[in-house]
Amino acid sequence: MFKAIVRFSIRKKLFVGLTTLFLFIGGIYAMLTLPIDAVPDITNNQVQIVTVSPTLAPQEVEQLITMPIEIAMSNIMNVEDIRSVSRFGLSVVTVVFKEDVPTLDARQLINEQIQTVSGEISPELGTPEMMPITTGLGEIYQYILKVAPGYEEKYDAMELRTIQDWMVKRQLSGIPGIVEINSFGGYLKQYEVAVDPDALFSLNITIGEVFEALSSNNQNTGGSYIEKAKNAYYIRSEGMITRIKDIEQIVVANRNGIPVHISDVGTVRFGAPKRFGAMTMDGKIATYTGASKWITSETARAHVQEQRHKYTAIMVGVGTVLADNPMLNCRMEGGKNPIRIICDTHLRTPLDTQIVATAKEIPTILATCCADREKQEAYLAAGCQILQVNEKNGHVDLQELMQKLGEQEIDSILIEGGGTLHWTALEEGIVQKVQAYIAPKLFGGRTAKTPIEGQGVATPAEAFYLKNSKIIPLGEDFLIESEVSRDVHGNC
Repeated sequence: MFKAIVRFSIRKKLFVGLTTLFLFIGGIYAMLTLPIDAVPDITNNQVQIVTVSPTLAPQEVEQLITMPIEIAMSNIMNVEDIRSVSRFGLSVVTVVFKEDVPTLDARQLINEQIQTVSGEISPELGTPEMMPITTGLGEIYQYILKVAPGYEEKYDAMELRTIQDWMVKRQLSGIPGIVEINSFGGYLKQYEVAVDPDALFSLNITIGEVFEALSSNNQNTGGSYIEKAKNAYYIRSEGMITRIKDIEQIVVANRNGIPVHISDVGTVRFGAPKRFGAMTMDGKIATYTGASKWITSETARAHVQEQRHKYTAIMVGVGTVLADNPMLNCRMEGGKNPIRIICDTHLRTPLDTQIVATAKEIPTILATCCADREKQEAYLAAGCQILQVNEKNGHVDLQELMQKLGEQEIDSILIEGGGTLHWTALEEGIVQKVQAYIAPKLFGGRTAKTPIEGQGVATPAEAFYLKNSKIIPLGEDFLIESEVSRDVHGNC
């Protein structure tokens, strides 16, 4: 056999030479065109069907959505595997096809079955949709929009998100090879109507009527035309909302022949939906049950006692007193008790609390707007000092309070809560330094307390800026200490 091959090669020199040449050229071509990837895509030929249903539990998602979709997809030819995931408010069904099935053909088959199964799933539960043509290794590029130095006040996080969604995203969408562009971060701009419950009640209007008015008054109508001579005049009513004033002028109802507008029952403003994700050890000061004892370690708690010894007075809101019944004394050996100041707008501090019970031993001041002398007498008899100040935005006027405390030679105050008092103090510009004790724990809980509450700022640009920050280890915990910048919000 070998001799025959050699004999053939000698006799057919030209054929052997040409064959060798063709093989050589083919090898070079294959080497130049062979796709090489450091991380090759090994995703199988699959199509995903996603259905969002926020109101359903996992069991209901499986029963009402996932199972009908799986049954419908099982009738498709050339399907190798069907798998699904049912979670709270979400159904994901993955259909895996044989590798020789073209992607577009597979998606066409899936789309036909989706149209069929949609009749079995109530529109109120959700609408099955196919995911874009992507793979597990398809997300290959990320970018960030940043503001050039000097333009930080002009472009906040909301403005950057708007630029991304309406300018950058549209320009990138036309580039070959890009299937989908996902935006995350920033604040998605939206119109918000902050409804006043008292106004609704006084006008006998329900929140459902407000929803209906907003929905029905945000659409274009018409579309007919009038023929006159050789011309056709199209009739069209433009009713799409384009600005805040348009929303304010929407009529909700008529009362005694007088139209009631959205502006009469609420405030229209720009806002942003809630963001989920970023957190700082997750920023809670209590669990969702209100339990807050021993969040930090002994070392951190000892440092707190040192701060109480250091400052002339300690201040809390009446909410903290009602929730925790604290003592607010200095528990370090040889320590000095600070003067206790309770911001109690309506004089709601119970007479049987530890603070009132020990007022004759530890100086205690109740800052209040309540002028009821009969109420005040009970606290005075217990040893408390009543400091009456004016009311501001439903709370004690902290600016006036600081002035009166200064007249009593109280030159330093440690504010320990609660969240509303912290916010008001920042808003009034009386805070010079912020101390945050961070424990390596995660409480979670949407309703769990946070250190600062109140109304909050509308945009990141309006935030209270901190400077000269220091991170101090305290056993297992950390103390972050920062000075409040003096050039924002009237801080002094």
